Amino acid sequence: MKTIVNKIVVGGDGGVGKTTFLHRYCTNVFLADTRLTVGVDFLNKIVPFGDLVFNFAIWDLGGQDQFRFILKSYVRGAHAGLLFFALDRVQSFMSLDEWTKLLRSEKPELPLVLIATKADLEDKEMSVPDEDIQAFIKRHGILAYFRTSSKTGENISKPIEVLAEYFHGKYK
Repeated sequence: MKTIVNKIVVGGDGGVGKTTFLHRYCTNVFLADTRLTVGVDFLNKIVPFGDLVFNFAIWDLGGQDQFRFILKSYVRGAHAGLLFFALDRVQSFMSLDEWTKLLRSEKPELPLVLIATKADLEDKEMSVPDEDIQAFIKRHGILAYFRTSSKTGENISKPIEVLAEYFHGKYK
């Protein structure tokens, strides 16, 4: 089978659960506490799909403001992006326009999957309204959207499966 390497960049505010999500996806283990991502962390995931094998090189970009100045160089050469916000943190959703601009700074048509984390905490009063999420998806031409929980494992593999399906169609 043919193996294809795809660079996936991951963006979103610090503390929304990007690293926890990626750890759960790659190892199927939930980490209650993770360290701050300084700059960028790298992960690889091999994903067979149909007659192809995808080697997803995942670049987990640090979400803290003090690291933003170096992030633009990391998005160069990306094939797709994962865009994160936490359902219980409205401010993380409000930052998505800025993150979309950053992830698409080198490639305006970069396919993006929107990932809402902490679906297990969704009953909180400060939850992001569905109509705001749908408006964002439409405005930015988002490829797919998933509500996820790293704690329960809900929809953890779905975003990467969607990217594998998307790339399979591109490489056929």
